[in-house]
Amino acid sequence: MRTYRAFFCVALLGATLPGCFSLRPGNDGGLDGGDGGSTSLPDASTDPTTIDTRVNGMPDAALDSAPDALADGAPDALADGAPDVVMDSGSDANHDATPDSGSMCAPGLTMCAACVDTTSSATNCGACGNSCGAGDVCAAGICGRPRLNRVVPELAQPGQDVFLEGSFGSAGASVLFPGSATPVIATVLGAGRLRATVPMDATAGDLTVTVSGTPTNAVRFRRASFSLSLQHFRSRYEQTDFARQTPTLTTARVNAASLVVPGTNSDWLYLFGGSDGAGGARASIERAMINDDGTLGAFNARTEALTRPRDGARAVRVGRYVYVLGGDRAVERSTVAADGSLGAFADAGVSLTVSRSNMAVVVIGPWLYVFGGGSANVERAAIRADDSLGAFETVRVGATTVTTEDRVRGAALVVGDRVYLFGGRTGASASNTSEFARIDGAGNLVLNAGRVFDVGPSMRARRDGATAQLIGGQVFLLGGDGEMPATTSIERATIQADNSLGAFAVHETSLSSARAGAAVATVGNYLYLVGGTVGASASLGLDRAQLISTTATLSMATVAPAFAEPCVQNGPDGGVVVIGHFLHLFGCYPTSLRSDGRFSMRVRINVDGSLGSGTRYMAGGPRYYSTGAIVGNRLIHCGGQNDEGSMQPYSGLCERRAISDSAELSFVDSFNNLSDITGHARSVVLGSTLVTLGGAVSFPTFAPFVRTVSVNANADLSNYRAGTLSTATVTAMNRTPVIVLGSNVLLPSHSSVAAATVTFDANNLYDRSAANAAFSVANQTLGVRGGTIVGGHYYQFGSLQVSPAAYQGTIWRAPLGAADLTGAFEQVATSAFHPEWVTSPIVIGNSVVVYAMRTAMDMAPLQQLRIR
Repeated sequence: MRTYRAFFCVALLGATLPGCFSLRPGNDGGLDGGDGGSTSLPDASTDPTTIDTRVNGMPDAALDSAPDALADGAPDALADGAPDVVMDSGSDANHDATPDSGSMCAPGLTMCAACVDTTSSATNCGACGNSCGAGDVCAAGICGRPRLNRVVPELAQPGQDVFLEGSFGSAGASVLFPGSATPVIATVLGAGRLRATVPMDATAGDLTVTVSGTPTNAVRFRRASFSLSLQHFRSRYEQTDFARQTPTLTTARVNAASLVVPGTNSDWLYLFGGSDGAGGARASIERAMINDDGTLGAFNARTEALTRPRDGARAVRVGRYVYVLGGDRAVERSTVAADGSLGAFADAGVSLTVSRSNMAVVVIGPWLYVFGGGSANVERAAIRADDSLGAFETVRVGATTVTTEDRVRGAALVVGDRVYLFGGRTGASASNTSEFARIDGAGNLVLNAGRVFDVGPSMRARRDGATAQLIGGQVFLLGGDGEMPATTSIERATIQADNSLGAFAVHETSLSSARAGAAVATVGNYLYLVGGTVGASASLGLDRAQLISTTATLSMATVAPAFAEPCVQNGPDGGVVVIGHFLHLFGCYPTSLRSDGRFSMRVRINVDGSLGSGTRYMAGGPRYYSTGAIVGNRLIHCGGQNDEGSMQPYSGLCERRAISDSAELSFVDSFNNLSDITGHARSVVLGSTLVTLGGAVSFPTFAPFVRTVSVNANADLSNYRAGTLSTATVTAMNRTPVIVLGSNVLLPSHSSVAAATVTFDANNLYDRSAANAAFSVANQTLGVRGGTIVGGHYYQFGSLQVSPAAYQGTIWRAPLGAADLTGAFEQVATSAFHPEWVTSPIVIGNSVVVYAMRTAMDMAPLQQLRIR
C-alpha cells in the first residue's frame, strides 16, 4: 500500500532508501496526474532547492522544496486507488480521499519562481525560464518587439482617457499623440494594455507608443476639438454649396465585412462578401473613396475577390495585412499597399476552432477575440509582432472554458476594462440582453465571483443585426431586426466611472430607415451604415449621421494657408470641392485682372486637417460662375462665363472629368446642352437626377429656371427637361445656396427675406410651401453666399443688409431637424471674413474651410474656422 510504504521508509531510516521516494513538500514522486511522469520513477533531479518548473502534464524538472502550484486537471496516473502522499495544491479532479496541501496560484497563472502569467512574463514567456531578449516584450506567450494594435476610441476629446491595446511589457511606456510636442506618460494596466489621457495639443495622424526606448508601429488617431454626439441620420447627402450624388453599392450586401484602409492620396472604405439577403453568399469586394470632407465617392467593384463566398464575415487590419474571417472556419488575408489597394487574398495559415458566421470580433491587448456566431465558446488568436496571427484557441480561465450566449449578429465593444456583448439572435429569437466580462492588463478575460461573463443592462428593443458604437462617453445601439416592424430606433447608455453601463434610454434621433446587418464605418465626422436589409429586401443604400454635437460653435480665429500663387476671382458657384486628400479650386486666375489665363488649383489636405500649399493642377477648366456636381466617378461643370470678363455672354457648355483612384481629374469630353441654363445656376443631385436651379441668360438678368436630367455612374447626360417648380415660388434666384435635407430642398431667395421649401419625388420638384419663415430676419437677406452644416445647425456665411444695401461678413445659424430647419436664424459672428463673394464652406476635420473670393491681393482666399 503506497501510503504505508512511504511512512515506513521515513520512520525506520529517517532518510530515503533505494526504492523509496522522497517526502519533501511538493514532490509526488512522479506518480500523480499533475506531474504526469512514470508510476515507478522519482523526479529527474533531487535538488532540494528548486521549485517545480512545470505542472500538469510533465514530470518535475527538479526535486522541489515547495508544493505544486495547481490542482491536477485529470485523475491520478496511478490506478492504485490510494491518495497521493503529498498532493497538488487544491483538490484533485477525481476527489482523492486526502486534500492537497500547499499554496495555490490563481486560475491562469503558473508556478515558476512565483505565480506568473506565462502569456506576458518577459522572464517566463510561454514557459518557465524562457526569457525575452533585449528590447523585446512578451505577448500571448511569444517574445517580440513592442506593438500597438488599436486605440479605443480612435476619435476622442482632450482630457478623455483612451485605451491602447497591444504588446508593451511591464516596463513604463509613453504615448506620442499626433501633433503633440510632449509624450504622455501612460498608465500601465499590464503587459498588453495602457491608458493615456488625450492632451490639448493633439491633432490627427499617427499615434505611437515608446517602451524602454523602442517605438511601436503607428495607429491612426484623431483628437476632436468639439464634444461628440450623434445627429440625425439621412439617406441623402446634406447638400449646400456643391452638388454631390449619394453613392450606392454596386451589389446589395447584407452582413458584409467593412474596413477603412488609409492610402496615399485617399482613404478607402472596403466591403467584403456578405449575402444577397436570400442566403446567397458573396465573395466579391467593392470600395469607395473617402473624401476628407466626410463624403464617399462612388462604390466600385474590385477585380480581386475573397478566396470563397463569405456570409457574415468580419475584417480586421493587422499591420500590413487585412484579415477576413467568418462564414466558415478558414481565415484569409491580403497585403495592403501604400495607396490603400489590396493584393490577392490567400489562406492565412490559421483557422477558427469552429465554423462561425456573423460573430463579434474585437482586439484586446495582444489578442484577437471572437464571440458567438455559431458557438457559445469564446476563442482567440495571438497578434504577433510580424503581423501574423497565431493559432486560434478556445479561451479558458484555469480549467474553465469561457462561454457566452451564442449571439448571431450580436455586437461587441471594449469599454475600459470590460468587453460587452449586445443583442443578436439567440436561438430563434432576437435578444435585448447584454453581458460583459472583465479584462486584465494582459488582455485576458478574468473570473469575477466565480464566473467570467456577467449580465449587463437590458436594451429597450430586441436587436438582431444592430450596430454598437462608442461615441463621447456613451454606448449607442442602432437599428436591427427583432421588433415588428424592424426598428429605426437608437438607444444609448452612459459609461460610468467603473466602466459599467447605466440604463439604456431612447436617443432623440433615429435611422432614416430600419436597417439591420449593415456594414459600419466612421468616416471623418460621420458615422455610416451601408447596405444591410431595409424591410424585407437587401439594400444598396446608406445612412449617415454627423458626430458633432449641437453644442459646437465656430471659433473666429482663422488660419489662412499660404499658397505658392493666388487663386483669385474663383466663381462662387460650384468652384470648390474635396476629392480624396485634396481640395480643388476651379476657375482660378493668377491676378485680379484675369489676364493671364484660367487654371485650377489642387491643395493637399494634411492628415491633421490643415492645408498645404496650393499648386496649379490643370490649365483651363470650369468656367467662372459655372455650376458643378459630382455624379458617380465623374465631375461635371456646366454653364458659366467666358474668360474675357464678367459682362460677356454665358456659355451653355458642359465639361466632364473622370476621378481617378489617385484623386486626380482628367478631361473626358464636353458637350453643349444648356442653351437656357447658363450663368449663376445652382445644382443638386437627388438620387439619379441632377437638378439645376436659377441662372441668368445675361448679366444682370436672372430667372428662376428649373431643369432636371437623369444621370448614370458615368454622368452621361441626356437633354435637360423642365421641372414642375412654379416660377412664383422662387423669384430672381441669384447665386443663392440650395440646401438638401432629407426629402426637402430649401431655396433661400436672394432678393427678399422669403424662401421656398419643396420636396422631391419621382425625378421632379414639387412645392411644399410658399415660404420658409426661418430665413426671415429683419433688415437682412439670408441665403446669400454659402452655407454648411455643423452639428445640429445650418450655418450661413454672409448676408445682404437691406438698408442701406451692403454685403455682410457675418455668420448666422439655425437649428436642424431631420429634413428641415426647426427654428429661426441667430447671428453668431460679425465681420468674420471679407464679405465679398464668400462661397463653398466645407467641414474638414476640426475646421470649416471658407473660400472668400477677393480682389485685393492682401486678402486670403481660404480661411479655416475652428469648430469647438
